[in-house]
Amino acid sequence: RVEAVWGGAAPFAHHGFDAISLATAGRSAWSVHTARDTADNLHPKGFEQAGQVALRLIERLASKGDSVG
Repeated sequence: RVEAVWGGAAPFAHHGFDAISLATAGRSAWSVHTARDTADNLHPKGFEQAGQVALRLIERLASKGDSVG
């Protein structure tokens, strides 16, 4: 079942894979996937923060084992 999926996870979810996207909320987020979406708009700190969130999520899911889902 696909519910309100957009962004990078959408193609995977539409093909039946569990998928998640991490996104930021800020002024630069409005230019994502537009002509203004260029490398100079990338912020290393944002990637670091997203990576930390993903790592913590993976660790929590792994500690729960098969009880998730």
